[in-house]
Amino acid sequence: MSIIIANRTDGTGSRLISLMNAMYLAKILNKQVKFTWKNYIPFTKDSDTNNFRKVENDNVSILGLCVESHTEIFSKNFIDKYFLESINGSIFGIDGKVYTNFDLFLKELKVNKYDYISVPLSDLSTRVFKDIDDLEYRKYMQNIWKDIEFSESVKKIVNMAKQTCMKFKDFICIHIRSGDAIYDYAEFRKFNLQSIYHATPCEIAIGIIQKNKNKNIVLVGDDLLSIRQIAKFCNFKNVFVMEDFRNSNQLSNMELFFYDVIFMSYAKILYGTNSAVVRLANYIGNQKFINNYSVFNEKELYDIIKENIEKFNTSNSQKAFSYFHLFIVSKKINISKENLIEFLEKALEYDYENDKYRIHLIDVLLNHNEFSKANEMLKTILLTRESEYLKTLFLKGWIGVVYSNLFDIYLKSSCLQYPYIAYVAMHILKFRTSLQIQNLNN
Repeated sequence: MSIIIANRTDGTGSRLISLMNAMYLAKILNKQVKFTWKNYIPFTKDSDTNNFRKVENDNVSILGLCVESHTEIFSKNFIDKYFLESINGSIFGIDGKVYTNFDLFLKELKVNKYDYISVPLSDLSTRVFKDIDDLEYRKYMQNIWKDIEFSESVKKIVNMAKQTCMKFKDFICIHIRSGDAIYDYAEFRKFNLQSIYHATPCEIAIGIIQKNKNKNIVLVGDDLLSIRQIAKFCNFKNVFVMEDFRNSNQLSNMELFFYDVIFMSYAKILYGTNSAVVRLANYIGNQKFINNYSVFNEKELYDIIKENIEKFNTSNSQKAFSYFHLFIVSKKINISKENLIEFLEKALEYDYENDKYRIHLIDVLLNHNEFSKANEMLKTILLTRESEYLKTLFLKGWIGVVYSNLFDIYLKSSCLQYPYIAYVAMHILKFRTSLQIQNLNN
């Protein structure tokens, strides 16, 4: 009989959501459930490091993800009941699969016998099984959270957050994720569009605050310094930051993770993105969730970022991220080529080692038939940082080759008149060929 298993190797939020999904599916199928808890495995060797924290002037300014041992997080009873040291047997993974109805999934299980069924991080109701009632699923998930037995140290921090929320009462939370999608301690910021909608530009948060200025607002996130600066910039008495309720210098990354998740779960309305931390809080609180990127239309987004980007004082990494967002939204509303180039050059000025911006600069020039300018720019790039440029161009993430949609313009523009464009086009063809060979051999 198949065992439902949660076996993720990324951050704590993702692991806990997967565990809750496994417990949900096990309950529906009347099957046994288990979870593994291996050491954190970064997506790339340059990805976010476990328990990273940046300290400036004796205060924590930026927090990274945290993954502690399962013995630090769960009770002994829960571990004895559900923990699996290693997986021995065949696994059927439903991550990435979509079923129009649950019966199709059951039929597939009857045809193919597996020892384990591995569950995904995504919503089972909206992303996997299209006929599962979303409200019912979320109610289940809220109750499943209550069934997880945590360690005494986790229970202590959970109760601490609960007590604070009970005193504070009526509030909304805006989660402003930064992390490896923005900061140069990790390489994910170079992965084109892959992670940019998990993070939120500070200027969008400012816009959301201004729309809710009559409510009590708590800002939550991993860039503690920028969050404090946002609150100061808005200058409303009813805007708070998490540091107003707890001291990051006195708590571990794991304690801060649980405190923030529980605090957000008590919000009346939760603003955020699709990051695991926010989704977990939303499962626990089952409150109204609003995606930060759904609040404004594209023109409003452009205006908000453009209006505040130079008024608001923040780090170079945040500035670069905001300028890249300004570039992305500008493309969608057909802002001039000159402005697109200006925004990318500004982003590059703030994050010089990020070849993502060089790749998009070349793409803008090629798509506007500025072949000579593109060739000259590529000449400079290839003579000074060929390795970095090509490495970034061919990055592979969980969505595949992250710049693959920009490849064809090089091939179409390639000719003897523009040797540097042709040189990159040659590397693209070699890269595509090697991928095809790999796929044939797998």
